[in-house]
Amino acid sequence: MDILSDILNHLDMKTSLYFRTDLTAPWGVNVPAYKNVARFHIVLSGSFWFSTEGQESFKVSPGDIILVPHGKEHTLRDNPKSDVHSLNDVIEGAEYKAGELLKYGEGTGSCTQLICGHFEFEEDNVHPFLTSFPSVIHIKKDGKHNFSWLGTALDFIDYESINREPGADSIINKLSEVTFIQALRSFMRENAVNTLFLSALNDKYIRKSIEEIHTNPGKKWKLEDLAKAAGLSRTVYAERFHKLTGTTPMNYVTQWRMEKAKKYLKDETLSVDQIAQEIGYAASESFQKSFKKIFGVTPSAYRKQYRQQ
Repeated sequence: MDILSDILNHLDMKTSLYFRTDLTAPWGVNVPAYKNVARFHIVLSGSFWFSTEGQESFKVSPGDIILVPHGKEHTLRDNPKSDVHSLNDVIEGAEYKAGELLKYGEGTGSCTQLICGHFEFEEDNVHPFLTSFPSVIHIKKDGKHNFSWLGTALDFIDYESINREPGADSIINKLSEVTFIQALRSFMRENAVNTLFLSALNDKYIRKSIEEIHTNPGKKWKLEDLAKAAGLSRTVYAERFHKLTGTTPMNYVTQWRMEKAKKYLKDETLSVDQIAQEIGYAASESFQKSFKKIFGVTPSAYRKQYRQQ
């Protein structure tokens, strides 16, 4: 099973492309913090300096990708000493309209072109995948990454954002998702060993047990069963799982069952009792209690809230 795809499919990721930019030096933009989003900046041409609290500023070059997985406040500017304005002020000052090129900067310096946007996740997502990434990811276009696909994707996004033909938004969003996933792959290849949960996907023993959980969430799982699936002793498995994921095996089983339950509740095909059976609860009452403990509302209330959105 492709665990990463399974997780992303259940996170209901929604893409929003802010704009293409044409930034003329000197310029500086402060992007505010926003929860439940992963922001991205892709450099088409030119360069900029990136900075955020608690981290030294660094230069971002043509073809590089910046991901801000947790929506942390950050600043982009042509030079570390350039004045900075809030994103809202920049948008208002440029009289920007959706779908247009965002032009900013009245100087005569170099020009930087970016594609900027974000991926939004639901506030109640509990999967540890979302918390496993650092606050900033810098994917450099260099010999270590196979970015032959990126030029074509960015050219396509650029074309669609300029011409705005029917279906443009859908194409842009899908291509942005592809770019996001490819960037995550690049990060995972180089950093999985030192990153919680990602390191679990890189461990053949723990990955096998996670695959079993994802394939059969409704099975009456016990710690012994998961250890056997991983090919480890009960004690070694429990310690290894916690070390690589930051949670216990049985807690992960519950987390994944709740993600599946949310999906079923939105679909409305199954009743609450049927969902409980589908994800491994013999009694609907136990399922409802677990669901409310995690999300603060009963499954029925969650379904009702989703209908009203």
